[in-house]
Amino acid sequence: MASTYTTNLGIEKIGTGDQSGTWGDTTNENFDIIDRAVNGVVVITAASAGSSGSPNALPITDGALTDAQNKYIEFTDGGDLGGDVFYQLTPQDAEKVVHIRNNLTAQDLVLFQGTYNASNDLVIPNGKDMLVKFDGGGASATVTDVFNDLNVTAFTSSSVDINGGTVDGADITVGAGKTLDVSAGTLTLANDQISGDSVSGGTIGTVTITALAGDLSLGDNNITNVGDIAVDSISADDTDMDITLTDNSATALEIKEGSNAYLTFDSTNAAEKITLGKKLEAGAVEIEGSNFDINGGAIDGAIIGANSAAAGTFAAITGTSLDLTEGNITNAGDVALDSISADDSDIDILLTDNRSAGLEIKEGSNAYLTFVTLNGSEKVTLGQKLEAGAVEIEGSNFDIQGGTIGSTVTATTQSAGTSNTTVATTSFAATAADNAAVALAIALG
Repeated sequence: MASTYTTNLGIEKIGTGDQSGTWGDTTNENFDIIDRAVNGVVVITAASAGSSGSPNALPITDGALTDAQNKYIEFTDGGDLGGDVFYQLTPQDAEKVVHIRNNLTAQDLVLFQGTYNASNDLVIPNGKDMLVKFDGGGASATVTDVFNDLNVTAFTSSSVDINGGTVDGADITVGAGKTLDVSAGTLTLANDQISGDSVSGGTIGTVTITALAGDLSLGDNNITNVGDIAVDSISADDTDMDITLTDNSATALEIKEGSNAYLTFDSTNAAEKITLGKKLEAGAVEIEGSNFDINGGAIDGAIIGANSAAAGTFAAITGTSLDLTEGNITNAGDVALDSISADDSDIDILLTDNRSAGLEIKEGSNAYLTFVTLNGSEKVTLGQKLEAGAVEIEGSNFDIQGGTIGSTVTATTQSAGTSNTTVATTSFAATAADNAAVALAIALG
């Protein structure tokens, strides 16, 4: 009776009555195959990368010792093979569970059984270990990771590298003084899954926190490097509030809607200022300052200096009235007006001393009345004819140096302490001599 062989390891089952005197050699080799299957370790050096259509062979040969029969297989190479390395386990109906390590220089290890199909193969990343199952399913055999859906009650490791899958149904606790480092990747959490007293350090990248179950307290620490904060209101927490601006920036702070700036803080060195971009309505609120510089526009319906008057400099003042509350107008070049009225008091016009024209009333270059304040020669000079009508011109010392006195003149004399007395009513003659006589008569009374 001929020998037969086991499907999975190729162990020879000697036929009845066969191998008389030599069966011991076959049996010993069978034990060696079993020994490899239980605890065998082998290192296979790949000479080439192979491909899915022409892979490297990993055979289990009937009745012979082969590398594929070992419990632990490590794959290595003599140098970078330039691409993923392919191995095919034969025969395609052999069932096998084996620990495999990919110790190739740089490549991934691709294992399959039967006809190659990317959905049925198994890729072991470079530098990684897997417990692999070949299901012996013939041409459509599959190769899978035994621990693909591993359920572990308890697991302790000094180093864990989780490259996929899901951790659910249990809490993950980071020990005291330890760190959960996801800086090289992404930590994705469902809504409302961050809890605790504090988040210390780290970065929330492109994540948007849409809602908080309660308040967010930073314990008087700072929020830094923020692009935009959308808020309904900002409130002080029982202390003064400072908004610290960037130095030397024309738009260090802008309060605006779209491109419409309402208030702009300019921190440009030596040119710091606050610019109003829209109308300021202060209502009944006072705006106080010691140095206002208003360079345009209009001030409507306001009293300047109503509570505390001070000096002002104006290029021109246009108004319906000006009330100085008994104050003075000084250092004026020209005052253009229609009339001058007394405000229930005497009016004094105070002239500059020792001037040949201390005051002139004139039209163009035509002087009508000139007040001379030259020391010792003070006088009022008529520059044009004086028509007094029926009004009396009184004085104690008239000095008429020329011209003509015509018509009828009434001359009066007055003694000390008495009323005026008419001296004569005279019609002046036409000749100078006659007029002189009349003048002398008037002078003598």
